[in-house]
Formats: sequence, C-alpha cells, structure tokens
Amino acid sequence: MIKNFGVFYASQCRTHSVLLAPVSGSLPLLDELACHCVRFIGNCLDSENNVVSHVARYAMFSGRTCSPLGLNAQFCCGRYNKALNDLQNISKTSIWQHVRSSQSQSVTNTANVIAELLMVKSGYAVLPIWSNFEVDRCIEELCLL
Repeated sequence: MIKNFGVFYASQCRTHSVLLAPVSGSLPLLDELACHCVRFIGNCLDSENNVVSHVARYAMFSGRTCSPLGLNAQFCCGRYNKALNDLQNISKTSIWQHVRSSQSQSVTNTANVIAELLMVKSGYAVLPIWSNFEVDRCIEELCLL
C-alpha cells in the first residue's frame, strides 16, 4: 500500500531523495502520504455514517491484513511507534518530529548548505567570491555525497 508506493517512487526518482525533502522544507513523500492516510482513516472512524465508521473499525481491528485501510493503519502506527488505538494521535506535527529526529546531522547540514547555495543561485543571497558555475558545481557535488 503506502510502503509499496514509496519503494516505487524512490526507484523512479533519479534525485538524491534523502536531501529533497529537507532542502525544500517539506515532508518526505512517504510521510506526506502517511499523514493524509491517517487523516482519512480518522475521518472514517469519526464519521457520522454508521456504516462507514463500522467498516473502518472492522478494517483496523479485525480485518487488518485483508484491508488496504487496515494495512495502511498498521503501517502508519508502526512507522510512528503508536498503537492502533492511538492512530488518531498521529498528527502532522508528530510526523515532523519523527522525521527530524530520524534525520542524521550530516543530512541536515548538507541540506542547509544546499539551501543556502540555492539562495545564492536565485539571487536572494550573495557570495561574491564564487561564480555561478562554482555555485552550481558545489551543489552538484553536495548532492552526490
């Protein structure tokens, strides 16, 4: 389900994906999808429609291995170290905390340097001792680390 999409996306993407999210200031794709999935499952569980809420509860607690909803709930809870009963306590804020805590210091430092060099390249910052070519080359080398 979500996990399989992340594997497919990573195999199709030729960029250094570990740096893409921190440089752009966004969540990694898998975590963004998980965030939407958690919100959707929560909406189903809290639905005023009895059929929808009953099916969602069944999918999560009884038919988990046969249901995309149950499998995604199990994946999200495992990824963010929560019990199934605590699924609705997973928020975008807690996902951000998980991402930041699991990111290595070297990735954070590299992403910060790349972000600053992109600011120079875009004209929002100045680094008078380097030419545009040197800035491009430095960004290229950092992305290959």
